[in-house]
Amino acid sequence: MNLRENTSNIGMGFRRDIADAFLKTNEINPDFVEVAPENWINMGGYWGAQFKEVSRRFPVFLHGLSLSIGSPDELDFDFLRQVKNFIEEHDV
Repeated sequence: MNLRENTSNIGMGFRRDIADAFLKTNEINPDFVEVAPENWINMGGYWGAQFKEVSRRFPVFLHGLSLSIGSPDELDFDFLRQVKNFIEEHDV
């Protein structure tokens, strides 16, 4: 990650509904993008290519929604493996 030191870094939540416009403009240039991995795990085709482009151009921070830590439910180890693979695939 190459965020500027001693400055205020500004990020942007990256979602499919803004992906096309975001990737086509140079007017929006955040220091990083934030994504919920649940929305991108195992995403292939057009949307997978869009995310690969974003992860190539910007540092990516993850904001998980489905780990259920602290809930009475057991951890979903299959989901944890998917998140791990996603992190490795996109060098997050």
